[in-house]
Amino acid sequence: MINPPQSIDDGVSFVWQTLAMVHKLIPLADWFPADSWPLLACPDCSSGITIDRQRISQFETFESEESHGHEDFEPLWVHGHFHGQVNCGNSRCQLRIVVVGDFKVDYADGRGRIEYLGQQWDEYYKLKFTHPPMAIMSRAEGVPDEVWSLVTDASRLAWVDPAAASGRLRAALESLMDSFKITKLKPNRKPRNLHDRLKDFETKKPDAAQFFLAVKWVGNEGAHGNRGLTSVDVLESAELMEHGFQLLYNKSAQLLQKRAAAINKARRLPRTRTKK
Repeated sequence: MINPPQSIDDGVSFVWQTLAMVHKLIPLADWFPADSWPLLACPDCSSGITIDRQRISQFETFESEESHGHEDFEPLWVHGHFHGQVNCGNSRCQLRIVVVGDFKVDYADGRGRIEYLGQQWDEYYKLKFTHPPMAIMSRAEGVPDEVWSLVTDASRLAWVDPAAASGRLRAALESLMDSFKITKLKPNRKPRNLHDRLKDFETKKPDAAQFFLAVKWVGNEGAHGNRGLTSVDVLESAELMEHGFQLLYNKSAQLLQKRAAAINKARRLPRTRTKK
């Protein structure tokens, strides 16, 4: 259980932990039963994706196939890759998406599809690539095309190269600063670093800036080639960036934010007096 924040700094940490728990694609970042795909949204129309196992093929590696003849063979040794097609369930869209990843056999959680020496086993998948890419965040109306192109690159890389994906999100922030005319060069004509640009941006849009600063820190690790970054790290960053975009471009979110600020300032529900 996550404890509620006790300070502003704790509040940022609290938001990070909470958002990390709710990202819709996080189940794809780990192994999942081959017959029980997580709920997915179409990257074009956001309708549900339908999964047909007959459209997905899997094959063992040579090493895995050879292991079947070993006197001590057990299903845990079975592993390989899968590839196939999943479809948008919206008849007006019908987008077809190529999926590629790894597969393995492991202990079943309950009754499995495979029984071997009295033990229940199941096949598990781990996604590595989709084309078109599964969007790691929703696009708010108004996000510049140049920024969104880099977010799309991050979506494409999220499963196969998380470090590169986080670096693309960082590059998207650089492009966002360009769109807001945040000074790009120092007086000596050398490039300013992203942190300083974001601090300038913070004076204009403080609420959104705190989310972008958090994304920047993770992106720094990706830019420096940190191979310890995971797909979950990318999805968590995407969740924060998406929220920052909503604060910048979503008019409904802005109106709710102003209403909340008015209530907090008045310490009650503000009411307009009716003239008699």
